[in-house]
Amino acid sequence: MLLQIIIPYFKNLDLEDSEAEDAKETVNYLNDICSEQKSSTVRCHCAKLLCALGEHSVGFLTFAFTICQNLVVKAVELDL
Repeated sequence: MLLQIIIPYFKNLDLEDSEAEDAKETVNYLNDICSEQKSSTVRCHCAKLLCALGEHSVGFLTFAFTICQNLVVKAVELDL
């Protein structure tokens, strides 16, 4: 679920044209994803799911961090 649902929505944070009109709006959008999750975008729902899994599944955040860390290491090795 982490690799097929959650990470694909976070790996590319290009904002839609309506959401990226200015820098302040971009910061507010990213703040909503990272802390508030009040909007009904797919990224906010994925963030809520990630938070819920972290709260209710022992060891999930460590597992998720390890997966993300390995993906970053592979990307650096491949110069992506």
